[in-house]
Amino acid sequence: MKSPRDILEIQEGEALLTEAEAAFPSDRSAKTFELAFDTLNDAIADGHGEGVEAFVANLKYAYSRRVLARLKEIPTRQIDVFFPYVELLFVRAREEFETLC
Repeated sequence: MKSPRDILEIQEGEALLTEAEAAFPSDRSAKTFELAFDTLNDAIADGHGEGVEAFVANLKYAYSRRVLARLKEIPTRQIDVFFPYVELLFVRAREEFETLC
């Protein structure tokens, strides 16, 4: 059986998550997080199995938790940087965010 990390979409998604985390906080970082989550969702949509679905859910949960923990690093005067992360958590990663709360 193939490891989830051997699946191209997951490799790409993890690389994007690493890139997004390194660029935090920035508008580019928030967009990269969104792209990473979409890429990981593609791995689930391709029907690789329950193991892949659980792996992707754990990745998304872990990175959602990191984003939530780091929101306080964004200075209040940079509200334009803050809101894309709020959208990411409340819309794109809603399931993960609800689990965190």
